[in-house]
Amino acid sequence: WPASEEGYFISRGANFMTDAALETVSFARCPWVQEAWESGKPVVVDRARLDQAGFGPEVQSLLEVPLPGEGSLGVNSLRWDAFGPEAVRTVQLFAGLITEGLQQLRDFEALGWAEQSLKIEGALQRVRNQVLQMEREEDWGKVVVCFWEEMKELVEFDECSIDLVDLQQERFFLYQVGEGEMVQKGWIHALPRSLKQAMETGKPVYRRNREEMERYRD
Repeated sequence: WPASEEGYFISRGANFMTDAALETVSFARCPWVQEAWESGKPVVVDRARLDQAGFGPEVQSLLEVPLPGEGSLGVNSLRWDAFGPEAVRTVQLFAGLITEGLQQLRDFEALGWAEQSLKIEGALQRVRNQVLQMEREEDWGKVVVCFWEEMKELVEFDECSIDLVDLQQERFFLYQVGEGEMVQKGWIHALPRSLKQAMETGKPVYRRNREEMERYRD
């Protein structure tokens, strides 16, 4: 199937001795792959072209069958001229099944995302309703608990907080909640680099591990 880099494709190959392995291959090395994609027709590759591509002597013939909209199916043989018209038609039938399977997978993925989107929208609306019910500053505690409960159903995490920042004083008021839904709150009289960067850039700051957290002095 197509690679992210132009002029290349991703190949997943396997035989009776090895498991499937991924490899990035250039069209220049295997031009018949691009031929099958562009023409939409099977391409039978003879030994002379395989020699030019640097294939070992054990591969005597190769067949490339397009998978419309997906990529192609390559089949090789240790026998010379192994892919006559009947063999080509048979491989095309199998390629059709693979194409149907890939499309079904796309449909299931799209359905799964649609269901997830509905869950997210419902969670956002419940948090939005909690925000609209705020009447005083202390109600932030209820908001952060609601936020924690709703996001916990969608994302795996342990604690979350709402940080109200005072840039002039370089401090922030923390509302933090974790397991047990006990809200911790209070002024923190220092701004971590990550929080300051998020405020200044308007972009998320992701620390992937403890080392990166220490670098930001979190």
